[in-house]
Amino acid sequence: KMQKSIAKQVEEQVRQTKELVHQRRLGIMPYLTIEILDGKLLLTNIGNGLALNVEIKSSKNNELLQSPFEKIPKILPKEKIEIPTNGNIIRQDVRNSLTNIYGGEDRKQINKIYFYDLEGNLYEENLKDFSGKTVRHSFPKLISEDKE
Repeated sequence: KMQKSIAKQVEEQVRQTKELVHQRRLGIMPYLTIEILDGKLLLTNIGNGLALNVEIKSSKNNELLQSPFEKIPKILPKEKIEIPTNGNIIRQDVRNSLTNIYGGEDRKQINKIYFYDLEGNLYEENLKDFSGKTVRHSFPKLISEDKE
């Protein structure tokens, strides 16, 4: 009977510790949104934490495609920036380029934003729809934790 009680206490402590870690991570986690405005692709960090090494990537059949977007070293919480291109996209044609390069009718193509938080944890967001002003995407998903 005592062992069951101790086991329940340990189980509860583990659950509470996991919840504390989760709440702390949410407190420092970046959350990025993309919108298209006047032919510009804008990235906003609506999360609470700094986003580092932000990359927009696309893959098809598990093969990484060349991105027309440059890596962004950092984006602060509440900061909005224009996503720089590597010269392959004409500004007025951003939406068409995104649709063609990042999905369009080709449902086999996968489009994602990757970024790190201050603790070195890697996240991804799936980009889903480029048809409107705001690009629809998923909530950031933790891909790997920094194990220091």
